Amino acid sequence: YVAELGPGCQGHWKPGDSVMALLPGGGQAQYVTVPEGLLMTIPVGLTLTQAAAIPEAWLTAFQLLHCVGGVQEGETVLIHAGTGGVGTAAIQLTRLFKAIPPVTTSSTENIQMTQKLGATAGFDYKIEDFSEVALKTTQGLGVNVILDCIGGSYWEKNLHCLAADDQRVLYGFMGGAGVNGSLLSKLLCKRGSLRASLLRSRDKKRTSGNIFGLRFKDSIRSLLAWSKEE
Repeated sequence: YVAELGPGCQGHWKPGDSVMALLPGGGQAQYVTVPEGLLMTIPVGLTLTQAAAIPEAWLTAFQLLHCVGGVQEGETVLIHAGTGGVGTAAIQLTRLFKAIPPVTTSSTENIQMTQKLGATAGFDYKIEDFSEVALKTTQGLGVNVILDCIGGSYWEKNLHCLAADDQRVLYGFMGGAGVNGSLLSKLLCKRGSLRASLLRSRDKKRTSGNIFGLRFKDSIRSLLAWSKEE
């Protein structure tokens, strides 16, 4: 809840408003100071606990899919780390955008969990080559967008299963930042794109106000309605 307003606040917020926020840090404290432009009204139907999970993970997933990846209806989006915070958000948003979300994760239990969220397929990276299985599930065409938080250790497999003229969106280095081999030549042969994005490093003008526009808010409202129907 909003406890107090600073003297420079010019928005419509008032003490007592129920809000969620994209924080620069300190989210586990009792009180935290945040720029007013990074506040968002909690959608009707969400508890405070549920709302706390939205800004960091869901805004990251939304900007990767919509603002950077430009995902279109019917496209296949390979989501790495499908059981992580960003991964679980990305699965649901991809389905909301009427695209197809296979994921990589580990264990049968994790795969089943992602499928309950809407994943169309799950690849256990510990026991199978996800790039070969991804190609098989797309009838050899490859995936259109890859949400990649793994980085260096996955670059060859990512390019192997990437469709021609499509893109990999990099947002983390869980598998290291180093790359050995002919990355650029293979990317060129696929006529592929490599885009990188971070949410926290964006300047305030690009992450304030409506954050990424009204479509994000509409997406959350639509997702709530969709989850009730499911």
